[in-house]
Parts: sequence; C-alpha cells; structure tokens
Amino acid sequence: MKTLTVRVPDDVHDESSEVLEQIGLDVATAFRLFLTQVAATRSIPFPLKARDVTWGKVRVDGVTQAAMDEVASLWNQKGNRA
Repeated sequence: MKTLTVRVPDDVHDESSEVLEQIGLDVATAFRLFLTQVAATRSIPFPLKARDVTWGKVRVDGVTQAAMDEVASLWNQKGNRA
C-alpha cells in the first residue's frame, strides 16, 4: 500500500472536510474513492473544461482556441507566415 502526502490550501481542506463529513466521508476515503474511479474509468471522474480566453475582441473557449492553435501550427509547418 502506498502513502500519499497532498498539500492543499487550508481553506480548501476545511471546506472540503465539512462537506465530506456531512456525507459520511473523511478526506482520505474521498481520495481513495477518487483514485479508484480514475483507475476504473481510465478518466477523471468529473468534466474538465479549459478556461475561456479573449482573442482580440472575441471570446474563444478552450476547445476553439486549441483548434485555432493547431491550424496555426500546421500553417507554419507548411512554410506560411501570418
């Protein structure tokens, strides 16, 4: 069995501990549940989203920005310059 040491801000720990206590868990058990789900599903067990970025005067979500970055990279690989 492995031992993990995790550093989190005091306020995050305190708030999380209160919520977990209300549902009958402690922090260590919640981490074991989290890691068990990661192993079982081979994914993070909650949605992850990229933050929105502002591009010029247009708001662009993270997925769109990543696609735009990929297009720019391919464009530059072909020897084109913006």
